Amino acid sequence: MANPLIRRYQYPLLRPPQVWIYGIIYLSAVALILIVNLMFFAKETILVNEEPWKLFRNLHIQFAIFQFILLWILAPYNVSTVISGEMLQKSYDFTRLLPLSARQKIAGIVMGRNLVIFFMAAVNFLFFLAFGLAGQLSLPILAEWVLFLLSISLLFCLLALLMSMHPTKKRGNFFVPMLALIFCFGFPYFLIVLHESFEGKTANVLFYCWQIPSLLLISGFALYFAGWASLGGLRWFTKEYDPLFSPLGAIVFLVLYLVLVLGLFYPYFLSQRSMESYPERIFFGFWMFGLIAVGLLPVGARKTYEKYLEMSRLCSPSKLSVCWLLRRSNLMLAAVLYLLWVCFCSYACWFGPIPISLFLVFAAVMGTFFCVLILLFETSITLSPVYPKLGYLTGFLFILYLFLPYILAALFEIDFLTAFSPLGYFNYAYEHYKEGMPVSPAILNIFFCLMPGRLVLLRYSQIVTMRKGLSSDSPLTVAAS
Repeated sequence: MANPLIRRYQYPLLRPPQVWIYGIIYLSAVALILIVNLMFFAKETILVNEEPWKLFRNLHIQFAIFQFILLWILAPYNVSTVISGEMLQKSYDFTRLLPLSARQKIAGIVMGRNLVIFFMAAVNFLFFLAFGLAGQLSLPILAEWVLFLLSISLLFCLLALLMSMHPTKKRGNFFVPMLALIFCFGFPYFLIVLHESFEGKTANVLFYCWQIPSLLLISGFALYFAGWASLGGLRWFTKEYDPLFSPLGAIVFLVLYLVLVLGLFYPYFLSQRSMESYPERIFFGFWMFGLIAVGLLPVGARKTYEKYLEMSRLCSPSKLSVCWLLRRSNLMLAAVLYLLWVCFCSYACWFGPIPISLFLVFAAVMGTFFCVLILLFETSITLSPVYPKLGYLTGFLFILYLFLPYILAALFEIDFLTAFSPLGYFNYAYEHYKEGMPVSPAILNIFFCLMPGRLVLLRYSQIVTMRKGLSSDSPLTVAAS
């Protein structure tokens, strides 16, 4: 408890008038689980006599669900409300100015805000392990479960903290919708894994050439993303107005991410049966996972207009130019990320029946879609000081660009029109790749790039002109002349 942030949250959470309330709630929930199961199995005397261990496995599963609620829902939700609570109490500036390192602040918020939850989870793990052992489950399976629950909880807590880090008071809790998605899509898979655990086994997954238990593999991926979420939090507390990713960090993240995703698809690339039966599912699946990261990373690594001004101020006037600014812009980072994705996907094409020339045509056309979206994004960033509400128009154009071709295709009953949307083109190429990749959408995309590209370059030129004008009017320049 050396961390002052943990002690700060300890006092209101562990006060005697409140501790007994938490204790009664937890003990009542545990007693209810035990009483209901004992009463049910008391009636099933034959089942108890033949397979008494099933009672303990049922209890093990129910305490696993209890851990799901504590560690995956309540703990991240508590973390997601810290920053907004500090702002409401007007103590956020005090937290920022505490003489603590960024690691201590993150640990203090995550641990301190969840002292009660983590204490309940620690006691819950004792029941979880005891009933698992009594239910004839092996120690390796139980260890995998513990790592699985803790790694996912750590990831969700760090993501909740990242999503709550906004310096404005007018903000919503964006992690609540994410919690709803986690519950809707994660809970069914959680029940499937629980069922496998009830049978006393866990599925193995091929990762490159190794067979790894699925729980361990998911835990590894969760720890990878949790590590990057932790780095994002450290970057926020040390450089509050910088993006979560530096350009180098975004590139390293994408390379490692593609290496991990390639490990999941690599066994299918080597499987002759998979290549003959459903090659399009394998290749387009790998392409899609890469494109998701390529599309999201520029948002996390975006430079603001103020950052462009700061960069131009640090550059000497003789070297400053539009090309200099362009090489350090969001556009250049997005282009590098996209080229990395193309390189990895080109390597994957050597394993299967889809020729690399066909993929390069696909990548070129998808690149034009990517150019339109990233230019709209950069236009919104560079013009935001002049038009503060331009983001709403950009968001509207994004939605229109994605879904208008679907509406026109349904209206005119021409399926090919869906290929003029990024989503539609991916789906159309997936279904008709044997007939060749259509290139006509690229022509329209090039036309769409002209206006936002011109606005972005004009804005870069204004930054360069303004900085050179300020440097020529500086006192040192005037004195020298």
